[in-house]
Amino acid sequence: MSDMQVAKKPNGVVTLLGSAAFILMTFITYRDMTALETGRVSSVSINVIIKILYELGGKWAAVVPLGVTAIFLGVRGIRRFGEERRTLRKLEGRE
Repeated sequence: MSDMQVAKKPNGVVTLLGSAAFILMTFITYRDMTALETGRVSSVSINVIIKILYELGGKWAAVVPLGVTAIFLGVRGIRRFGEERRTLRKLEGRE
């Protein structure tokens, strides 16, 4: 048997896809909240957590956590992707 361990962490590409999803959610939430505040629409369908944040602090309290999560996942994904590339290079060099 091999000594190699299977990584249990999500790979960099998956994390970057999650970041892209949060960027999209941030944009959609901002657009919906702006439309609601300007009166272009009378109601929007949003997540309960986003609703609570909006009621507590307005549009930016609902949008900023999504954007921060997108940035965090993006940085983690880039780092993880770099680690994976370095690991692959090491393995190719040994074989």
